[in-house]
Amino acid sequence: MLSPRAVVELRAEKSGFVSRCDARIIGEVIRDLGGGRLTKDSSINYDVGVARLAKPGDAVQKNSVLVRLHAASSGAATSAGARLKTAFAISVGRPKLEPLIFANLH
Repeated sequence: MLSPRAVVELRAEKSGFVSRCDARIIGEVIRDLGGGRLTKDSSINYDVGVARLAKPGDAVQKNSVLVRLHAASSGAATSAGARLKTAFAISVGRPKLEPLIFANLH
């Protein structure tokens, strides 16, 4: 396996709380970097992806790392970073979070 050629950290533009972390956008970015398949014949690059992902409700300071992006090239990292930026929102107050698991009361 090859090491990723570009590692980019997306940082918070302001202090507050992570109020949105859109898993669909993050998954699409990883797929488009080569870390997932578009078809069953697509190959996977296991060296690309994201790490250090901030979660909804996490307190962040300005310039805190929201996500670390691993890409095959600096061009791919720049493009993916721009898309990843849209996956996050920072709010002043702590967001009210829905439970991750709902009980089935039937």
